Amino acid sequence: MKSWPKEVQVDTRNIQKKIKHVVKDKSVLTGWERGFMESICEQFSKKKNLSLKQIKTLDKIYEEHKEDDLWVYDDEKRKKAVLVAKYYQANHLAYYSTIVKFVLDDPEGHKLTAKKYSSFIENNKYADKLLKNLETPCKYRKNDYVLMRRGRAAFVEYKLSRAWSKRRKQATNIWQSDTPGIVVEVSDAVGTSNGSRIIKILPFGEDRLVCAYEKDIKIARAFKTKTHRN
Repeated sequence: MKSWPKEVQVDTRNIQKKIKHVVKDKSVLTGWERGFMESICEQFSKKKNLSLKQIKTLDKIYEEHKEDDLWVYDDEKRKKAVLVAKYYQANHLAYYSTIVKFVLDDPEGHKLTAKKYSSFIENNKYADKLLKNLETPCKYRKNDYVLMRRGRAAFVEYKLSRAWSKRRKQATNIWQSDTPGIVVEVSDAVGTSNGSRIIKILPFGEDRLVCAYEKDIKIARAFKTKTHRN
């Protein structure tokens, strides 16, 4: 297998230009990128040389950041990134882990590059579905009377784990489909599928709350209030 020399001769002015451009705004660098730039800055200041692998990595970071001169990362973009990052973190999803950590380490002050934002939000179909679900008003309000749709199941709490099926069975035993319940809380927790907002409900005759997806419940017609939205 052909191996490259550890270090190669480089155009020092070009390297300096790229390094200077990347580090001028460290707030847009992830933890890994910041560490990498600090390492090559120290090496380059001493040896005026970099390895081929380091040059390729620098070029990749530079190409991403040089496109950001006209990029405006406003509060609306920042809010969307935080909402999506919280969803990925809450559901223990490994995708975009570097971006998720970067965003949640500084929710109010972080700044994603145009390329990272495009990948994480604009070209991410799951992020698109999540944000649309967050913007869609819930069909139910606090104190509405509801029933579980037949064939559907409630769960004891909203948290993913290996005990998921056990909790669903527990909740089904607590809340039967023919027993009304009252909406106690409309949660901000939503998923990427339609009607996946979490509703907290107190079944009649019980002292323990259960949770259900918005799509899995319906208004109890016999108890429907006049103020409920149609």
